[in-house]
Amino acid sequence: RVNHSGFLFTKLSDGGCDSFNRNHSMQMDAVYLTNEQVPNIAQHKALFFASLCFSSVWEDWEKFKRLQPVDEHEPKVAEIAEKLLELFSETALSVHSLFLASHQYFTQREVDRIVYNDNVHHDKDLLKPKYATVKTEPVHVFVSSSEYPLPSTFSLIKYVPFIIIVVLILSIAGISWTAWHWENKVRIVQADYDLLHAEYVETKTLLTDEKAETTELKKNLLERMNEFNNTKNIINKQLQQIQEKDSRIEKLEDDITKLKTELQDSRKNADESLKKENELLNSENEKLNKKVNQIRQYIEEIHKIVRNELLPEK
Repeated sequence: RVNHSGFLFTKLSDGGCDSFNRNHSMQMDAVYLTNEQVPNIAQHKALFFASLCFSSVWEDWEKFKRLQPVDEHEPKVAEIAEKLLELFSETALSVHSLFLASHQYFTQREVDRIVYNDNVHHDKDLLKPKYATVKTEPVHVFVSSSEYPLPSTFSLIKYVPFIIIVVLILSIAGISWTAWHWENKVRIVQADYDLLHAEYVETKTLLTDEKAETTELKKNLLERMNEFNNTKNIINKQLQQIQEKDSRIEKLEDDITKLKTELQDSRKNADESLKKENELLNSENEKLNKKVNQIRQYIEEIHKIVRNELLPEK
């Protein structure tokens, strides 16, 4: 609760790495809720806020700025509502802050009430304050100087050889540790170098093999391309020959059609000429027959005359 008339409901989440590649950056999404937007009864209010304590509630927040509360009848909602109920009771403070801890790297700091998630903190305490308030009063103690006599004067000169020996031992130990540390680093660097060199040689060998395979593939591809071009040229020639044959066949078909037409025309003309000649021959035959008949009549008449003339003389 931020004041007497509203609540600030905030979701803090792990945003991953920030622009400086630092881990566990904090992403904050917040909604301000007035008293009119939340129930009046403490139990209903606890259920309402418990239904908002889930990741699925915020799925439509970035697009539509809208929260989708979880069903209040879910068992997990009822469990969280029991933890929140104390904060909305009549004895609770008018202004307080609450944190539902569920992140493994969460550190408590200046929060009035902490509600722990059982998945992270296996703690059965539902609500526990961050800090316990303890009032203390100053205590004044007066000690007499006679009870504790002053120590004798401290002499540093007699400890100088001991200090020098300790410094030398520490220097030798420090130099030895530094030498060992750098020798260990050199070994690690040498091992890394050897590993990188082996990877480089292996990569170079693989690249050489791949280059040889690529060259062979190019050669095979060129041969296939040449074969394809030769086959294409042969097919084009065959197609050209087929087209020429098709054109010849079309010409022959046209000639055959023309010959058939001419033959039909000549047959018609021959039939007509024969018909006409037959008619002429028939007419000529009739004329000849008539003339032959006339000649026969003349001959018969001549015979009759000759007979008549010759018979009396006999």
